[in-house]
Amino acid sequence: MDKELDLQKRDNSIDLMKGILVFLMILCHVLMFFPNGPIETPFTVFVGLTSFPGFMFCLGYVFPIAYSNKKDAEKRMLMGFIKTLLAFYVSGTFSLLLIQKAGFINIVDMILIRNIPGYSEFIVSFAFVYLVNIFLFKPIKKLVQNKIKFIIVAILCLAFTGFNYGTVTNDFFGVFVGTYRFSSFPIIQYGFYFLIGFYVSEHKIFFNFYIYFISLGCTFLFFLFVGFYGFYPSRFPPSLTWVVGGFFIIYTYYLVCKLIKRFSFLEIAGKHSLSFLLISNILLFTLDRLIPEPPFIHWLFVTCVFVLTTGICYAYVFISRPIIKSIKKRRFSEEIEQKSGE
Repeated sequence: MDKELDLQKRDNSIDLMKGILVFLMILCHVLMFFPNGPIETPFTVFVGLTSFPGFMFCLGYVFPIAYSNKKDAEKRMLMGFIKTLLAFYVSGTFSLLLIQKAGFINIVDMILIRNIPGYSEFIVSFAFVYLVNIFLFKPIKKLVQNKIKFIIVAILCLAFTGFNYGTVTNDFFGVFVGTYRFSSFPIIQYGFYFLIGFYVSEHKIFFNFYIYFISLGCTFLFFLFVGFYGFYPSRFPPSLTWVVGGFFIIYTYYLVCKLIKRFSFLEIAGKHSLSFLLISNILLFTLDRLIPEPPFIHWLFVTCVFVLTTGICYAYVFISRPIIKSIKKRRFSEEIEQKSGE
């Protein structure tokens, strides 16, 4: 989900889409840490409905561009897994120490994926998307070339929302299929969006009549559920109505970003999405510990926290960018020297 994908021909519109998702997620987290009333509001539900599925769509979109016909594809996916897993460990450690005030044994359990700390669950799911694709990337690439098989597998992913989540007593398996033990983002069920993104990317689809109306029907199903029952469908673990509920909004994001194409301010956040999400988590965990209650007008305080958080994220990117470029340039020079020596 981050710049480690290192695309040869980067799709700036997808970076733009990820940037929108990053900003909305950070703002949502700020409001959840410093609520002015109920934590669950239409805005937080909207972000929850579209953020993780949106990132899964973007991952699915960029994977075939980044890894197709690459000799070192598996190695690069492994590095993506390690990098994202380390981000989870850092975020989880801060969550355990500052929010849950847990001890050393809890950190060990987190490292072994036996304990998934709050506000870090989505990061560990992203990490295992990389790991799964080391083994399934080529089969998925072949799958999306067959429309019937693709539709069957996509439906099977959604069918897992009917899985008996109560049978999962291990957090590691909960990452894949969901569980009641923590706020899980199971990659099998949400893999539906990864497959859609992969399919759209491989077939170079912009607007597709069938995808448009299927996505519209899915989101209509969500509103129909809310209107009929008077409450939101289950998010943790996810129900079918919840998983498909944001489909139309996500596809709309994709269409709009494809039309806009460039917006550097948001593209930067999209290119460095993992860094933004990790840094924002650390800052919010720290602020929540230091300032449990807003000291002045709520909307003003929330605005200040949001601006401060995103500002520090941008500062990190601009400071680290020349250092990273220098390291990459040196590595590239070393590789050239080694090849010339051979």
